[in-house]
Amino acid sequence: MKVLFLENRYKTYFWELVASWLRQDGHEIYWIVQNHAFKPRNEVNCLVIPYPTAQEIEEVKNVEVSHRIVSSNRGLNYFDVKSPGFLHYYYGSIKAYIDEVSPNLVFGECTQFHEMITIDVCKKKGILFLHPSSCRYPRARFSFYQYDTLVPFSGEGAKKPSHEIIEVIDGIISGKIRPDYMFSTNSPSKFALLRDKVRLTIEYYKGERFNTPSPVRKYKLDKFKKKMIQAWELLAKKEVIDKSRFNILFPLQMQPEANIDVWGYPYSNQLEVVKKIVGAMGEGDVLYLKPNPKSKYELEPDLLKMAGLPQVEFLRHKSSTADIMPDIDLVITVTGTMTLECILSKKPVLSFGMSIIDDQLSYQLNTSFRTLEDDISSVRNGERAFANDDHLLLINFLYSTSFDGIIGDGLHNRVYLMNEANIENLKASFRCVIAELQD
Repeated sequence: MKVLFLENRYKTYFWELVASWLRQDGHEIYWIVQNHAFKPRNEVNCLVIPYPTAQEIEEVKNVEVSHRIVSSNRGLNYFDVKSPGFLHYYYGSIKAYIDEVSPNLVFGECTQFHEMITIDVCKKKGILFLHPSSCRYPRARFSFYQYDTLVPFSGEGAKKPSHEIIEVIDGIISGKIRPDYMFSTNSPSKFALLRDKVRLTIEYYKGERFNTPSPVRKYKLDKFKKKMIQAWELLAKKEVIDKSRFNILFPLQMQPEANIDVWGYPYSNQLEVVKKIVGAMGEGDVLYLKPNPKSKYELEPDLLKMAGLPQVEFLRHKSSTADIMPDIDLVITVTGTMTLECILSKKPVLSFGMSIIDDQLSYQLNTSFRTLEDDISSVRNGERAFANDDHLLLINFLYSTSFDGIIGDGLHNRVYLMNEANIENLKASFRCVIAELQD
């Protein structure tokens, strides 16, 4: 088979590892590289896309690029890139290379713009694109998600005994079992982080200005982030919730992050979502906004202005979800692990974005701006079911569509990634997927 990999900074080291396994099995390996500093070592079949000049960007504006690719772009949203013209340039280069290679399978993520472009090309050409990523629950497992969705491809297919599933459910509800990303990994040394900054800065001045902010812009973003966090904390209240009100919780998600920028589309603008929730609430309802403990660029001045509304309350960054959840009547989220946690604990929850479990429940979780007011009202009035006895089937579905293993990169969690047992699990899972495609 012809297998194509997409460069994604330090994740490229992981892809090189996978590529070495597949090459040993006789498969042809190809690459697309956007950031030249992360070109795979000793790779021959590799498209390193030249950084475009202003004139080259101007010449290819006729290439069609979807709104989803533009709206999820970090350069345009945060890094002060002024025009989406570079997307047209890269789209043409990537499409031409895929036309030339005609891969049977593509591995990548759905975070950076060249990956989103590749996904779009693959969809149109009927080429399978897989994004291996943690499935959050159960722990230490991952799924191969198709294209830019949360629809899993393949899986071990095995089911667990009921007593094991019940232990997992109890652990999730109690907080004893947490997703992989919440566990501390081997943080890079200060030297490694400094080296990373130098490497990215050098590449920025060589021409990579679409996934990388300028040093000045990065400084301003970090300064602005700290200012917004400090302002939020001054506006936030202690975890004291009025039990006599109908209390709604909206957990903010960190941005930029594929979890909300891609899987949450078209509800990625959290300020807009908060405004819609406020507009759909009843007169006596209260909306509690809980910031992500690792807030980044999602906090903005217009969002902080919402604290001036009588029906909106801010919670502190260190506030505990477990402490406040008993007094919350409804959780509204775009995407995220809290959806599953609410389902298992039989807490009413409405979700705007896509979820792996959407089709596994006998009741409806999804909401939209159009139906939100009615959906909130139906929960407030007790007209909507959120609990059933399908939890054993739900967790077994997550097991059967995932594999044992922890996905990592070469900078943040190398120790977990390179564990011998983990490597063997990963080898088996990638080979399982290839074998299924070859059958």
